[in-house]
Amino acid sequence: MENVIFVLILISAVGLVAIGIGFSLRCPKCKKWWCLKNDGSKVTSENTKYETVTRNDIHKDRKGKEIGRTTRKEQIRVTYTHFLNFHFCKKCGHKWTTTSCKRREM
Repeated sequence: MENVIFVLILISAVGLVAIGIGFSLRCPKCKKWWCLKNDGSKVTSENTKYETVTRNDIHKDRKGKEIGRTTRKEQIRVTYTHFLNFHFCKKCGHKWTTTSCKRREM
């Protein structure tokens, strides 16, 4: 009985994930699911700035056992790259764009 419940929960979870992905890949014009196709992207801007991050260092003895931790703040250089993404619908041919941003620590 427990195996049947587990299988039903697993099938439900996979179904919900499939519905979520299909919904996110729909065309904004014809509203059909699973029809988004990527047609490339273009970098629109790139910004570099400094940010403060918190790092946790773990100290270990010779045997590899943890003997302590240190928390410290560190200034790092971060680059933000902004993209213009091109998409089209494989059902109706509608074209549209979205934007995205990628954060990269230097």
